[in-house]
Amino acid sequence: MAGEMRDTPVKNWHKVMESNLQPIINGMTAVYDIMQKNGHGHIINFASAAGLFPVPVMSIYGSTKFAIVGMSLGLRIEAKSLGIKVSVACPTIVNTPLYDTAIYNGVNVPKALTFFKKRTIQKPGLAASRIIAATAKNKAIIHTAASTRFGWAVYRFSPSLYMAGARRAIKLYRENGRTAK
Repeated sequence: MAGEMRDTPVKNWHKVMESNLQPIINGMTAVYDIMQKNGHGHIINFASAAGLFPVPVMSIYGSTKFAIVGMSLGLRIEAKSLGIKVSVACPTIVNTPLYDTAIYNGVNVPKALTFFKKRTIQKPGLAASRIIAATAKNKAIIHTAASTRFGWAVYRFSPSLYMAGARRAIKLYRENGRTAK
């Protein structure tokens, strides 16, 4: 889901929570007891780069992804002594039908899709191979692109620099991509 909060009805918040967060909770609880009884296992949750640093116009979507990152990292600490590994994959823009099926609130969809298609979009196979390789190394947070690792590093080590860039991005969005006024 993309759009500013002021353009997003509450029912869309519920949709994104149900589709992004609840399946992760269901999946973790379904396998955790089995892994605990077996004394080993590896849970790999899927979040997004939007779960590592705030992305303007994706705050609502990002809030579910931040929750997945937080749950995964917290569970990683709890589960380690039980022999269970936990990782969270945080891919960047991957070439999937997601952008064609997303909910857009007050967003100029053709402009948004053109914007995304101009970006370096990862092929699903490349993202998957990077997730598999990082899982084999038991990485806590799995980045699928250098751009995500860079954005996360800037946000962590210089929040004010990151926020300045994000403010510029929201200004450009409001000038060029917002349809609701």
